[in-house]
Amino acid sequence: MNKETGKKSLSELTRSLPDYVNSGKIIKSDIYPIDQILSGGLELGSFVQFIAESGVGKTTIALGLSNVLCDKDYNVLYIDAEKSVSREILETTGVNNFVGRNFFLVKESEFSTVEDVLDKFISTDEINFVIIDSLAALINSCFTNITSKKDKKSIMTSNTSYNSVPLTKFMDKYKAIAGSKKICFILINQYRNKINMKTGATDKAYGSKNTIYNCDAVIKIVPASTYKEKEFYDLTKDVENGKSLVFEIFKSNKLKPGFSVPAFLRYGKGLICRWNYLYQLIKLDAIRKNGSYYSLFYEGEEIKAQGIISFVKELEIKGLMTLEILEELISEYEPINVLEEEI
Repeated sequence: MNKETGKKSLSELTRSLPDYVNSGKIIKSDIYPIDQILSGGLELGSFVQFIAESGVGKTTIALGLSNVLCDKDYNVLYIDAEKSVSREILETTGVNNFVGRNFFLVKESEFSTVEDVLDKFISTDEINFVIIDSLAALINSCFTNITSKKDKKSIMTSNTSYNSVPLTKFMDKYKAIAGSKKICFILINQYRNKINMKTGATDKAYGSKNTIYNCDAVIKIVPASTYKEKEFYDLTKDVENGKSLVFEIFKSNKLKPGFSVPAFLRYGKGLICRWNYLYQLIKLDAIRKNGSYYSLFYEGEEIKAQGIISFVKELEIKGLMTLEILEELISEYEPINVLEEEI
């Protein structure tokens, strides 16, 4: 500091500022498709939006992710705006074990009430993740015959819609708070059909310009059977109690739009990583497919079976279906394939 003027030097001012460059901590979810599509995991301070059609399994995915984050001792505030989260799905996804400890479920859909809840929880400085399921279910109180107090400051106005002023202000406010408080907001949303006035065709709308602009990543979730990952769908189509999906980048600050990762969703459970690992091992030619037969050489022994279900059962008998061993196999084969490509 200059003793004569009392002004701080540039280096002193720089040291007094937060470390903006390295402040975004990446939290690995250990859920393969989510970590892959988000370049390593969920970044604290970011806004991430997952969009899918009704019935795809967005709530199951969100609760399965909540279970993993709570198991890692992070605090999750879950806004159930659709009021569809049941005791049964809390139990099947494992989140029930964390309710009241570090998983906090709130069933509210009015902007003013949700705003109050968020502000109170965030003021504790202990919330790490906020999940809103879903944006499309948030509504203005004028539609529910509930009025707010006259002296209460709110982001409310007298109208609400997909591109409403309340939603725009909501996004602007909590995007700023997320960055300053280092909270990751995970937003669940739905497609909206939009008529193209020029062609008359029905297009998919992925949210208002503001919701897309404020998000660091927007991820589409679509069925694998109707997508370019049909090979993954063929691998998992005979598996019971689940469905194959594809996570695709619509917008990202890290990856190009169109980058996709296949995922297998177990009904009521969440995303199952081992099918992604099996698919990757097949792509790496570690698991070889000859007609309907699958085979894998492991420690000098060939494990072989007809059909993917029988093959997986053989791997389970041999104790090879753990994520640790599958990851180990991937790490063994990936360097070889990369080297061969470079040569």
